[in-house]
Amino acid sequence: MTELSPASLTTTPEHIRVIGFDWDGTVVNSVPPKLLQNQALAREFGRDLTIEEVRCEWNASSGFPDLMQRLTGSGDMERIMKVVKRDYNNPDFAKQRFEFAIPAINRVHALGLRTALITNLTSEMLAKDADDLAFELEKYFDLIQPVDACEHKKPDGRVFVPVFVKLGIEAAQLTYVGDEQKDRIAIQEIGGTFIGVTTGMTSREEFMSIGCEPLNSIDDLTR
Repeated sequence: MTELSPASLTTTPEHIRVIGFDWDGTVVNSVPPKLLQNQALAREFGRDLTIEEVRCEWNASSGFPDLMQRLTGSGDMERIMKVVKRDYNNPDFAKQRFEFAIPAINRVHALGLRTALITNLTSEMLAKDADDLAFELEKYFDLIQPVDACEHKKPDGRVFVPVFVKLGIEAAQLTYVGDEQKDRIAIQEIGGTFIGVTTGMTSREEFMSIGCEPLNSIDDLTR
């Protein structure tokens, strides 16, 4: 499948029924604090990485365990998770709401499309984010799937299979919006379409280098 054009949702193909969203860097502004948090984590394990080096490690990783290994050089996940959970409550690394996110999602619903949230965050961390940001997930998403609700995770395309089953759609009826190449790989692997946004881990130039013309943000989905 090929990417939808940036103006696609204003003239959505009839076969599209559901718009799926990534969370971090797509619906919420988490990338700057997340990079700082990961930089601090790496330093705690004796690795002095620049923010750009942290971002590159993030984009090169195949998932959370691989990222943690890349950042820390350690296989001690118990120790790593203690640091991660401790720093998750650090206000210096707090996520923020994109003020345009909820209006943008509401406009997607106004087009007669359903919405889904598919994230590599755990249910515990997603619930904390939603509480901290006063974001009523159930109000805006028809389906919510954290990483621990599926045996697969991005970039494995099978992460979307529960979405197909629960919402009664086929792969070609799902468009996924995300900020990472992992998001693109996963949805295209399973037969859906992708829209990239530059509010997260991947720059416009990086998207364009792989033939994907991104939106500035989800605020542009219906404009």
